[in-house]
Amino acid sequence: MKDISASRIAWGDFDNDGFQDFLLNGCRLFKNESGLRFVEITATAFPSGIRANGGLWGDFNNDGLLDIVTKEPENVWLNTGNVFKKVTGQNSLKDNHVSTEGIGLGDVNADGFLDIYLANYEKNYVYEKDQFFLGMGKGKFREATEEANLIPKDKINRAGRGVNFGDFDGDGDLDIFVSNYRLTENFLWVNNGKGEFTNQARSLGVSGNETDGWWGHTIGSEWGDFDNDGDLDLITANLAHPRYLDFSDKTMLYENLGSSKQKFGNIRSRAGIKYEETHSEPCWGDLDNDGFLDLYLTSVYAGRRSFLYMNNGDKTFRDITYQAGVRHFNGWGVAFADFDNDGDLDMLVAGGKIQLFRNDTGNIRNWLEIKVVSKNHTDGIGSRLVLSNGNLMLTREIEGGKGTTNQNSLIQHFGLGNEKPPFHLEITFPDGNKYKTVINRINRLLVIEENKIKNLN
Repeated sequence: MKDISASRIAWGDFDNDGFQDFLLNGCRLFKNESGLRFVEITATAFPSGIRANGGLWGDFNNDGLLDIVTKEPENVWLNTGNVFKKVTGQNSLKDNHVSTEGIGLGDVNADGFLDIYLANYEKNYVYEKDQFFLGMGKGKFREATEEANLIPKDKINRAGRGVNFGDFDGDGDLDIFVSNYRLTENFLWVNNGKGEFTNQARSLGVSGNETDGWWGHTIGSEWGDFDNDGDLDLITANLAHPRYLDFSDKTMLYENLGSSKQKFGNIRSRAGIKYEETHSEPCWGDLDNDGFLDLYLTSVYAGRRSFLYMNNGDKTFRDITYQAGVRHFNGWGVAFADFDNDGDLDMLVAGGKIQLFRNDTGNIRNWLEIKVVSKNHTDGIGSRLVLSNGNLMLTREIEGGKGTTNQNSLIQHFGLGNEKPPFHLEITFPDGNKYKTVINRINRLLVIEENKIKNLN
């Protein structure tokens, strides 16, 4: 895979062979051949050709196969086995003729169909209106931006860069965080349980820091429970030029302070995340299987390097980028997957020439990987998993993409350190059904299919 350039990455097992394939920029598909190598199959998978500048995986027709949604142009491609066919006709997703930067997926009203949020940027410094589409099944969508109340109260558009669905308040429905650029404030659209939203970013403390009407240049962002307290925290990557630091936000690490306070606090500095002028995309994942989420941060612009921060388990991080051998320059997208099925997370980094970093740490700690097959859109997107014993509580949500149209593997990876079974597992599926079980065998992949469970709560 030498000399391949891309800016956005999406991992997904499109052929259900048990190995993670990947999509670059939404228009180049690489098949994983048993964890040994990747072969580009774009020409055969898209015999009529495909154009895109980013894409994500999701099961849009609920047939058990991962389909693709792309941006620039905006289209849905249904997986028919080994060939993808573009959805056309009435209620098909069509090119919006604006600069879409971020795509996010999630079922906001629990009707069994994935919905789509498009974070739209600007043209000629005129900010574009974001768009929201409700899924109708069979790869069809209808725009529902106003119906869902996803319109800023002041009716002023912002320069959208990224989007992340996540249930930060633990009330059983998906909320939406939108990263905005050009010193504009970020949005946190809170779901009322019916698929209707209000922007509460300011009151919850994640809009950014306002100075004389200026906020920050937020690019990518991602939810993740880095402190293992059972709720989703948030990292926002900000570009912040030194000469403008008096009124421009640095990268923020927002700790979720819990349901009793319903607020976030920025702990980036005391957590040990250093200021960098051009942070672009974050990625959470437990790379050393110690039970805590680690953080990779790309940085855009020539000569700017990425950062790997290992979680110390006490709300602080240490930079081991050089020692780990995972430096990438002028980076944009990054996503994690266990592409060789050996029980540890590998990473693919984009921006300029892509780099695939295989994790060779030796895997001396315990782990568990879980594939969730939900009842309707079988990708499991929006499911929440909590794995615990007396010493450890690990929370994951299956993301429908992250940040600037990147996507981690849908298989959820849990590092367990030296902990041993039994573990208690609770899954909340996208339709609200809950499943509890006891895990007695670890260091393996576990597949849980909602349709095959007899005793759902």
